[in-house]
Amino acid sequence: MKEFNLEVVKEINQYISALQFYSKNHIIAGAKNLIKFLNSYGVNLSSDLIQGGKNPNFRSDRITRFWTFEEFSKFISFVDDDFYKLVFSVLYYYGLRISELRGITKDCFTEYKLFIKKCLTNHSLGGGQSIVSTKTSSSVRSFDMFPFIYEMYLKLPPSKNEYVFSSLTGKTISIGESSIRRKLEYYCKKSGVKYIKLHEFRHSCASLLINNGMDSLQVANWLGHSNPGITLSTYSHLFNNRKNDVYNFLNDRGTKKRTL
Repeated sequence: MKEFNLEVVKEINQYISALQFYSKNHIIAGAKNLIKFLNSYGVNLSSDLIQGGKNPNFRSDRITRFWTFEEFSKFISFVDDDFYKLVFSVLYYYGLRISELRGITKDCFTEYKLFIKKCLTNHSLGGGQSIVSTKTSSSVRSFDMFPFIYEMYLKLPPSKNEYVFSSLTGKTISIGESSIRRKLEYYCKKSGVKYIKLHEFRHSCASLLINNGMDSLQVANWLGHSNPGITLSTYSHLFNNRKNDVYNFLNDRGTKKRTL
């Protein structure tokens, strides 16, 4: 396990890329599960590095593409639908995976607490949706409810569906990802803010926390990472950007000491 590093991940990606199978999803999933298993023994690599042939690069658009708080604020000011304003706000401020958001039931969305206990995903074949467990045991977590988020929730019309983000058509258990993506694209164009993927709301939340002084343990707990090493490997470039803050802090202390 000591020898399992980025070079090994690169070799795995190259192997997957060379396969002649039409679908490699099951192999990619197996490789990701292997890394998740090894993480429990201290390997500290993100399973998202398995990309089916792409070289792992922490500075790729997939990791570094996110919204600043100013960009999100501009975007959300153009969202005139209460339901989708709640969707995008929960994704941004809590840094949830889209499957976690879709799995939130009303009993987990209270005035004082938000509980993440399960996920809801689409079937890969045949359509439909399934309730599944969270990505890791650490992903089962609770948050204090933001009052402004709960106020948005209270504006929604009553629904008999047990899920907070219920399907608007009634054909599925919860809102479909395609529906959310279409609204995201619509409001991005309307606001003039660059388009990001739904998972990049999670990156946006992480960047907001890191750039405002939160350490890797705090960010890991908020995002539901199994250990801070995954947070560091995924967002290492953002933590590196804070080296100047450390320098300025120590330089300020040293300067004050010399003037005493």
